[in-house]
Amino acid sequence: MTTAEGAIFDRLTTDGAIAALVGRRIYDGAVPRSAPFPYISFRRISKNGPRHLLGPSTLARARFQLMCWAITAAEARNLANLVRLVIDGLLRTTTGQTFIDTIAHDGESDGYLEPDDGSREAVYYCRADYMVN
Repeated sequence: MTTAEGAIFDRLTTDGAIAALVGRRIYDGAVPRSAPFPYISFRRISKNGPRHLLGPSTLARARFQLMCWAITAAEARNLANLVRLVIDGLLRTTTGQTFIDTIAHDGESDGYLEPDDGSREAVYYCRADYMVN
């Protein structure tokens, strides 16, 4: 069965503008230390299912966090904007047995990380949450 994670990955890797910037450097979860910038990482940070009078529902709503990483803040923001344009508002996607009704942008923030050992310059990220129904 294809997962929501797989559907997000497929959607991002098949977009020409995103592929031109990151290739296939889109990671579900952990990112290899050797990964060159820019890249995208994502993970599911919560999932809940509504209940009805008869008990739990088979429907689920999940929150995913996508992070666009780059050497400059402008590059991270540009990549995040491309991601939003590709997946925000996605309607009626069926992959295998996973049915996604909507993906909705639910907030964004940016920041940077400086390495503790001084081995390189700071790297920038743009973090966005998406609700998947």
